[in-house]
Amino acid sequence: MASVLSEPIFSTFGWQKVGPQNQDWDCVEQQKHNKKRAKTHPSDVVFRYPEPYLGFDVYLNTDLKSYGANSINKSTLTPHLRSLAQAVECANKCPKWAELYTLESKNWEAHGLLFIYNHDGDYDRDFDTVLNEIHSSEAPVPLGKRVFVLGPSQIEFLDSVATDINIERGQLKLPDAQHCGFYYPDLDKAKAQAKKTLPAATIETLMGPWIVLRYQTVEQQTIRAGYYFYYRGPGVTVPEFEYVLDYIFKYQLLEDFDQISIRLPFGTKDAPAIFERAKRSYQDVYWPLAQTTTARSEDRLLRINCHLIARFKERFSATQIGM
Repeated sequence: MASVLSEPIFSTFGWQKVGPQNQDWDCVEQQKHNKKRAKTHPSDVVFRYPEPYLGFDVYLNTDLKSYGANSINKSTLTPHLRSLAQAVECANKCPKWAELYTLESKNWEAHGLLFIYNHDGDYDRDFDTVLNEIHSSEAPVPLGKRVFVLGPSQIEFLDSVATDINIERGQLKLPDAQHCGFYYPDLDKAKAQAKKTLPAATIETLMGPWIVLRYQTVEQQTIRAGYYFYYRGPGVTVPEFEYVLDYIFKYQLLEDFDQISIRLPFGTKDAPAIFERAKRSYQDVYWPLAQTTTARSEDRLLRINCHLIARFKERFSATQIGM
């Protein structure tokens, strides 16, 4: 089930599935990893995408798990995290893994991704609380490498965003993938390579508070451009939306032709009204600092709108998938 769900989600975010699935390969640290019987590590699936700031390829050795709500706990997750951390250590050293999954012509790094899908849709606890119960010594990650964990709520958010992107493209409100890119601002100590938008979203972006998709097309000599700004929060306070607006104006996302659609799969029913209040507050308090006219500030804010979008929680039939 996790495999069926993960592929369309990550392909929408520009990840490429590489090499064989469900493949075992040699452990090169057998004594350290206590490999007395099974002397291999598994790769359910490996995804690749370009790292936007440093220019190399990132490979995510991914462990796909599907559990009922009652099975998502520390005792279940700890051995999977430990196994994945060990696999990440060996993936960066094992010639066989590199032969199976990487491009020899490019620099690369391998990290880990644990994908925890709740197939019955009943998980309603705080997944981060469960993760925090696992001490780093129980699943030690090698120095300089990382293991990411996507829990049920994060997967639901990504599924909702990916579904909305595909629906909007089907309705011709959003152009094809070749005219879109995920936005990466210049950071204090790193700048995005060449362009500020790239066809793939990093795992850090997918786990962050928002995902920003840039689009631009020219239709009959008319530019249609802007952003879909997918926000993870509920949108319950004015300061919450002022923080979003501050990000938009700090990185100067609004150019002459741009429209920005802030889209909330987890938003409360009053979020659009609260957002309008936030725009008025932002204009009154912050905009005078920009030393521009009221008309220009109003024009820019009018081109930013807030929308509630459908929240998707996939459920599968084990019998149907088995058949």
